[in-house]
Amino acid sequence: MIKKLLLFKFAPVNVDAGLLALRIIACASIFIKHGYPKLFHFSDAAPFIGITLTALIAAFGDGICTVLMFFGLATRWAALYMFCVLSVAWGMAQHFAFMPGPDAALVTHGEMIVAYCASMLLLVFAGGGKYSIDGLLDK
Repeated sequence: MIKKLLLFKFAPVNVDAGLLALRIIACASIFIKHGYPKLFHFSDAAPFIGITLTALIAAFGDGICTVLMFFGLATRWAALYMFCVLSVAWGMAQHFAFMPGPDAALVTHGEMIVAYCASMLLLVFAGGGKYSIDGLLDK
């Protein structure tokens, strides 16, 4: 009884539903907070990043790749791209800090970037699952 409770054996396992939930929650939150402003209000977001190739790379990742992953189209490629963008952002903007330290003004969301990186890495390895456009194309 305890083993069944601890291992959550009373609920069926559905990896594809888990991948769907991960795609929707992670990608929607990145798009709403970062992608939408970069795509539709680029001039407002650009002063923080600079109007350079870097801003375009970030806008493509946060704006386009998140939408692709949300629907599960080219999920593994989009997740790999986002993992790279997030890793660079973690290093360049957060200086690889995980938690705010003595200089808390510079490091504010290191733990969130790490969580998003982990989500993207999971999608790189697992793909979009059967509840995705990739899953439909694979049939």
